[in-house]
Amino acid sequence: MARKIGRIYGLEYLHVLNFRVTNVVAHMKVDAPIHIYELLCKHKNSKTLEYDPETNSWVKYKHPSTPSFTAFLFPSGKINLFGIKNEANVGVCQMIIQEMITDCIG
Repeated sequence: MARKIGRIYGLEYLHVLNFRVTNVVAHMKVDAPIHIYELLCKHKNSKTLEYDPETNSWVKYKHPSTPSFTAFLFPSGKINLFGIKNEANVGVCQMIIQEMITDCIG
């Protein structure tokens, strides 16, 4: 990408002075569908889950503590994780989601 930008602006090399990862997006897929209504019933008193069946088919989960992240859980079994601050936390976020949906897949 840096080479392409360099060619556009006529630069031979583009030197990156400072770089850091500030947002990681991860995608997961479980082998079976996620039963959305079972998930909502299991966590009915939770303020971290949002679901509006009239506008979308996914459930939004906002993790309240560290590591903070947002997950979109689709009935098909696809899960998108957003807002993870570094790559090391991806595994932790995955375990949190797995524990939450264990009884709601199949």
